[in-house]
Amino acid sequence: MLETVTVFHEVSQTTFTYSRAALRAAGQPGLASVCFLWPAIGAETSLYLKELYVQEDYRRCGVARELMVAVRNEAQAAGCSRIEWTADRDNPPAVALYAALGVEPHEGKIFYRSQT
Repeated sequence: MLETVTVFHEVSQTTFTYSRAALRAAGQPGLASVCFLWPAIGAETSLYLKELYVQEDYRRCGVARELMVAVRNEAQAAGCSRIEWTADRDNPPAVALYAALGVEPHEGKIFYRSQT
């Protein structure tokens, strides 16, 4: 079982900022970075999974699955109605993990990215 630590920032409602080098140095197998979303006044709150990262040495060992369970538990504890995230189409292990968790891709959204 993974130990989960959440650092909550009151202004942005976002968990910790991290560096992968620090993660390796601390001997942590991976992380899930999340934030809360309030889409509109009166709408239900959702938890947005910003990043799911597992160090290479720990991949295919159940770490990502445990992190996703922790994310679900966090969302349920906060009263969120759903969890949302994106995945790269060219990342078959991630897509397979989400399918194994019983999550289907949501076709109702289009992903945008803008340069600053």
